[in-house]
Amino acid sequence: MTAEATRSRGYVFGPLQRRSVLGGLRAGQVGLIAAGGVTGIVVLRLAPSVVGLGTAVVAIGGAMGVAVARIGGRALDEWAPSLCRWIGLRGRRRWMSAAPTAGAVSHRNRTWDRPPPLASTQLVPVEVGGRELGVVEDTRAGTLTAVMAVQGSAFALLDSHAQERRLGAWADVLSGWARDDRTPCRLQWLERTVPEDGDALGEYLRDHVAIDHGHAVVRSYLELLEDAAPLAQRHDTFVALTLTDRPGRRRGPSDADGFTALVRELARLQKRLLAADLNVAGVLSPRQLAGLLRVSLNPPEAAGLARRSAADPDLAGASAASMYPLATDTYWDCYRIDETWHATFWVAEWPRLEVGPDFLAPLLLEAPALRTVSLVMAPVPPAKATKAVEMARTQFLADEELRQKAGFLATARRKREHDAIVRREAELADGHAEYRFSGYVTVSAPDRETLEVSAAEVLHAAQRCRLDLRRLCGQQDVAFYATLPLGRGLS
Repeated sequence: MTAEATRSRGYVFGPLQRRSVLGGLRAGQVGLIAAGGVTGIVVLRLAPSVVGLGTAVVAIGGAMGVAVARIGGRALDEWAPSLCRWIGLRGRRRWMSAAPTAGAVSHRNRTWDRPPPLASTQLVPVEVGGRELGVVEDTRAGTLTAVMAVQGSAFALLDSHAQERRLGAWADVLSGWARDDRTPCRLQWLERTVPEDGDALGEYLRDHVAIDHGHAVVRSYLELLEDAAPLAQRHDTFVALTLTDRPGRRRGPSDADGFTALVRELARLQKRLLAADLNVAGVLSPRQLAGLLRVSLNPPEAAGLARRSAADPDLAGASAASMYPLATDTYWDCYRIDETWHATFWVAEWPRLEVGPDFLAPLLLEAPALRTVSLVMAPVPPAKATKAVEMARTQFLADEELRQKAGFLATARRKREHDAIVRREAELADGHAEYRFSGYVTVSAPDRETLEVSAAEVLHAAQRCRLDLRRLCGQQDVAFYATLPLGRGLS
């Protein structure tokens, strides 16, 4: 076998493509520079003197400096929306549910308030073949979302060629949704860690041990389990399918077209996942989906739900009314739900250097913190993708011409951006599907100090994956919900 045949395939991502309107500058930057220019002209008209000239130069130079300055990885014009939104939240950063004092005639008609980001959501049971499926309907966004629990083999233990085959199978799954005639949808996968029920391991040992419980070996093993219990974690993986519709549309009982389309697409997705050698546990029921959301909002709930499920399997999961939190607090750089603190990061840059198929292993397998990794993807119809890449290439060439006339040198980043556009065009010509995608990571902890320690661990793991994570300051309350199976995170 030749060296070329045994060489593992590498994967590379292009740099983040930033929308520009003039010479690589964004609209906000152009506006700042234009405002500085107008200010300079007005000053010269009002004070046509040396002092006026100096003031005008300072105004124009200052505007240009502000336009290109970066703080925390973002330009000032990129901070503006977050700052304005944060100021607008003044007086509304704490939310508390009225459910505890509202009372209820019976458990069945008990309803809970919903925090603002979830105000337009409701859990709808959909009966299919004698079984109920859980569907989250978001009337404001016009979406229907169902979730599948999936499991795979030990991907990290496979050789590189087997890993490449698995990725190729996943690519086949994605390719089925990037068609011009396909119902608009989003696909999302989530991989999360939640606290493991340490009692379960001890109970299993007590029920299956073949020697006396008082034996030194058994006592030693139980002590080991007791010491490891606080660190025990369970890894869960889910795939969510979201059908998008007209925002603000509320479906009535007779409007079943959307739910019928969702069930049809779920069946197709399940077949493709099984063909990709993934073990699909099935679409989550209403109680299972409610339990998933409840634990995602407040991970310590996992232990209590597990014990109740063990006592009565019919009560596995949670009710639709109880899946919402009782209180939330929004901070500039974190978000608190009940007794759990969360910090959400956006994957601003994916690996620019060539990486292997298991490049996410340090983040998914080695970070000890409680965290959720989410990737939401929207297929782009081929005709629209081809038009978009042609426009992107034309705009890039026009921007480069303007930059050359202005005396700017070509940078390595700009060259990488052009190479990425050319690669996109070639892939579309070869018949590959294109997706818009965005990744998010939420770190969870019982207190703020532990949250910062856990966040540092996750950031270190992400660096080993060659990911650039940026904390979404000023929008933590909205960003957190991009790591729930709701199909959020893309405009």
